[in-house]
Amino acid sequence: MRQSRSKAWAAFLALGISFLCMAVLYFRFHLIYAIADDVIMRDIASGAFTGTPDGHLIFIKFVLGWLMSRCYDVLPSVDWYGFILVGTMFLGMAACLYRGFCLDKSLRWKVVYGALALLLFGHTMLFHVAQFEWTLCAAFAGGAALFFYVTLQSSGENLVVYGLLLLTFCIRSDIFWMLMPGFGIFYLWKHVCFGETGEEIRGKNRFPLRLRGWGLPAAVFLSVGAVALVEQMAYGGEEWETFFRFQTARSEVYDYYEVPAYEKNPELFMQQDITGQELRCLRHYALYLVEDMDAEKMELLAREAKRQSGQEMGTKRQIWQGVKLSAEQFFSPHYAPVNLYGLLLAVYLLLYTWKRDRWGLVWVLFLLFFQGLLWFALGFMGRLPERVAQSMHWADLAIMAGALCQLRAFPGKKQERLILWMGGISFFLLMILSWKDTLSSNRQKLLADGNYQLFKEYCKEQEDSLFFVETFRAEPVGGAQVTARGDFSLNRCLTLGDWYTTSPLDEERFRALGISGVKDALLSRDKVYYVARDVEGDGFFGDYIRENYEDFHVSLEEVVTIEERPYYLYAVKPFEEDSEGSRR
Repeated sequence: MRQSRSKAWAAFLALGISFLCMAVLYFRFHLIYAIADDVIMRDIASGAFTGTPDGHLIFIKFVLGWLMSRCYDVLPSVDWYGFILVGTMFLGMAACLYRGFCLDKSLRWKVVYGALALLLFGHTMLFHVAQFEWTLCAAFAGGAALFFYVTLQSSGENLVVYGLLLLTFCIRSDIFWMLMPGFGIFYLWKHVCFGETGEEIRGKNRFPLRLRGWGLPAAVFLSVGAVALVEQMAYGGEEWETFFRFQTARSEVYDYYEVPAYEKNPELFMQQDITGQELRCLRHYALYLVEDMDAEKMELLAREAKRQSGQEMGTKRQIWQGVKLSAEQFFSPHYAPVNLYGLLLAVYLLLYTWKRDRWGLVWVLFLLFFQGLLWFALGFMGRLPERVAQSMHWADLAIMAGALCQLRAFPGKKQERLILWMGGISFFLLMILSWKDTLSSNRQKLLADGNYQLFKEYCKEQEDSLFFVETFRAEPVGGAQVTARGDFSLNRCLTLGDWYTTSPLDEERFRALGISGVKDALLSRDKVYYVARDVEGDGFFGDYIRENYEDFHVSLEEVVTIEERPYYLYAVKPFEEDSEGSRR
């Protein structure tokens, strides 16, 4: 009874501290979406995209998306998407705090543990919480689940690991699978080579088949299978199948290679009736301006983009390129301090096991080998953008911290006090620097992109108008705030194309806005505008209209200024003839 009460208090304290930290960040920094992908998924879930809350978030599993959309039905002004994703990270933080608070240690030890854990979390994740994105939310929750799994104290704590892992899979399944090699090795380490008491078996019985603890992995994979089955049903049908083909090819073009150049293979583009002007539109992400843009055409562009970028190369060169990319992303100071902490822990574990535990060295080498293999595989496939590399570094840090606990490779009492003092002072100083940098960065982002969110609010007020903004000028890095008092009514500010282009969701949005498509709306309806932000001039859009529609011209209709930033509204109009037959 006393132990249960102690664990309940530990859980309450861990959740309370985590909630308090989240509240401080929310009110002090303003939680901000780091990229436009999250803003769009938020709009889909809230109903700002199609007019009705919807769980089809494309990247995030339908089960979680459906739950978010139902929350918007209950309280439509609360930004549930943002709070749930950020809350997932703080749940992971609470799990790590709980681990130290529930141990049978002195109060002083628990205070020191909590302080160091908070400083470490603050240094490594403060910026990524204040400016968050869905991939990194999944990575931190999954890393916390792995650490908690290695340090399990009782079977009842399996529920924490189960919940965090299921959330990780629902937010981004790639991160879930990224963590599985580490979970697999730790599972074998814990349950195959240890006896019933948890003590390592030595001698001739070193490899007994003692597969205890099968309940957790069975429950996780059964639930993952159920979520995947629901996903299959939610995205069933030919329309969704075609869209995902389009989505895969689009990701290759825009996320990993680049839009191919017309002059490098004009014969191919002429055969496919793709003009140089259309390729220019594609570089501006204006997918809806390209005639008959579909999955087949995007797959063709992806193949040509891959060829032009030099990705179609010999095996030896591709291996070398994979090693080079992996090394660049692994050692890049851009990912400090997470990669540095992970590397230091790895070096410490190698030295510790070499001197004191050669059998433990085998398991550490297994972990390092499989993580290195995963780094190389991602580099070999060219799949190491910033968000994936950051997720890998967090996974590495969680795995090394888990190995430290599994081996109980803690320093002796003489070194412990020195490390606590030096670590505490260092973490505190670094935390202060992170706090200042994050606060400054958030303010700059709000100044740079915050007024675009105000422009979107302006567009919602113009209920008889539509506004099309170039994708890269619209939301280059997100910029929207997580809010408890938002307006998630139907958004009348659209882009000329994005990752949701050709999806059934976009078709539903067009119906809600009363249009049949982007080009039709621009050419045939009144009060439909192309928006140029900051720079006066119709740019590529004007060139596109002049080259493809000789009976139309682009006219500057109005300039809307919001917080000293101008938005130039251009309309596409047919030429009129005067009495002498001249166009004007």
